[in-house]
Amino acid sequence: MNVHIPDGTISGDYDAYCAQYEQCIKAAGGIDLQILGIGRNGHVGFNEPTSSLASRTRLKALSRETVEDNRHFFANESEMPKCAITMALALFSIPVVFFFLPLAVPSRCRCQSH
Repeated sequence: MNVHIPDGTISGDYDAYCAQYEQCIKAAGGIDLQILGIGRNGHVGFNEPTSSLASRTRLKALSRETVEDNRHFFANESEMPKCAITMALALFSIPVVFFFLPLAVPSRCRCQSH
């Protein structure tokens, strides 16, 4: 089993890092299982609602709601990230996807399996 999560601590050439990240996924034969969170504003894995379905893995500015919802993970406001590396929506053609949906997510953002 391989587990690979984008490194949220990198700095520098984000475009090169994101391209390398996607290349590693391709070299491993793709993704068999994906675990994603859905935010209060409906974002999926930090792909905020304004993200394109054709987007690639990239550095994405987080919405005010997303930053606030993650406040409890950080000791003070200066540590709270305003951006995150998020995987390409185009990569989400994955056989098995688990979505974690906090109870605070409005019902309009909840999905049903068909």
